[in-house]
Amino acid sequence: MFQLNREELAAVTTAQILRFLHSKKVSVQRVSVNSALRAARAEVSPENLQLIKKLWQSLPKEPGPLNQVRKMLRLEDFPRLTQPEMRKALWNLGVFVSASSMAQMISVAWLTIPKKTSDLIEAGWQKHAVIRHPLNRLVSLLLQPEIKALNLTEPQLNRALEDAGVDISYDRVRKARLALAENLTQEMWQWFQDNWPQIPARDTKWQRVLTLLKQKGNLAITAPQLWTLMLIAEENISPSVVSSALATHNAKISDELRDWMDISLANAPARDNKSSLMWLGLLLLQSSAHPVTAAELQKVLEEKGEYLHYGAVVHALSAARSEITDEELAQFRCVWDKVRLLPHSAKNVRLISVLRHPGCPRINSPSAFMRYMWHVGHDEGVSTLSRAIRDARVLYPPRQPAPAEDNTELLDMVLDMEDSPPASTSQTLPAFETIRRAASQ
Repeated sequence: MFQLNREELAAVTTAQILRFLHSKKVSVQRVSVNSALRAARAEVSPENLQLIKKLWQSLPKEPGPLNQVRKMLRLEDFPRLTQPEMRKALWNLGVFVSASSMAQMISVAWLTIPKKTSDLIEAGWQKHAVIRHPLNRLVSLLLQPEIKALNLTEPQLNRALEDAGVDISYDRVRKARLALAENLTQEMWQWFQDNWPQIPARDTKWQRVLTLLKQKGNLAITAPQLWTLMLIAEENISPSVVSSALATHNAKISDELRDWMDISLANAPARDNKSSLMWLGLLLLQSSAHPVTAAELQKVLEEKGEYLHYGAVVHALSAARSEITDEELAQFRCVWDKVRLLPHSAKNVRLISVLRHPGCPRINSPSAFMRYMWHVGHDEGVSTLSRAIRDARVLYPPRQPAPAEDNTELLDMVLDMEDSPPASTSQTLPAFETIRRAASQ
């Protein structure tokens, strides 16, 4: 942007810049280009540029440019500039601040908070001085009745903390305020702080949450509240894990269900080399029909000394309930026997070939596919079967319109997805004419 003059900046469009950047394999969002273009077009007077440079150089160095900008914005003689103007002025000093951070700092810096409010914040902060972690200390502060009654917005809270001499990042303030959004109580927060650090980190996430819920003093808590506690504690635990653990903990087990499980376990299939998922699925298939939820099944199994991952219970129950006829099972076995795995071929190749065989019944979900695989004596995981179904659809056009896929619960507990980081470049961008030519191609 610095290489474009005023006329070129006025003429170039966001779409043109985006097309040019994409042609150079630079991945950037439209909103980022748009905000950068607004900042580049902003007009800042030479007097203000000189004043900002002088103020910047006069301030003692802070750890990180954002802290330095925050301090500078609060100076009495600092000019009241807009967000794009501020970014433009800082660019001239070699300081690059995102549009969102700049807008947030401006909204806080130019607020006025009553001294009574900042005094309350300061007193509350000192009250919890024994808490070492700043985020935990801030949550404890915000849950005090007198602080909750202030109903401070996020910018107001940031300004009140700054006035009280509390040095804490805006991100931590935003995270701490989640406690207010979900109506957490001091008792909930104290119970969580007392028990969560004592739970072994080597356990699975689901088991850790369930262990927490079994601790003494557990209060009536909702899934959103429990997940918010995890979020504040900076634990990477998904809402589905939290809600399923809470459902299992709250499940009510009847004597009738216990009797049914006793009979089922007495006639359970041999373990052999079966996975827990396949073993439970076969047990359910050969047991008499009984209404049961995944949470109830998980809890009654645990009572009987059978500890299975909740995801395995969900998928086993879903597979056992798949509506598949004996005729369809026979058709699948026939196709499975016909399609042989060639030497050095990947296992997935056979699965895809079976799915695409004209004689294979239509299979649209991992749970149904799993049921068929058990029938031919094969034990495959949910992720393997899901990939095979996906690849079969991608590699070949469907033989007929596929019905809606069943909602296999909690597949995200088995299949994890990661966002790809955006590409970046350190190359110098060419002048406006080069951008215009690239955009027109």
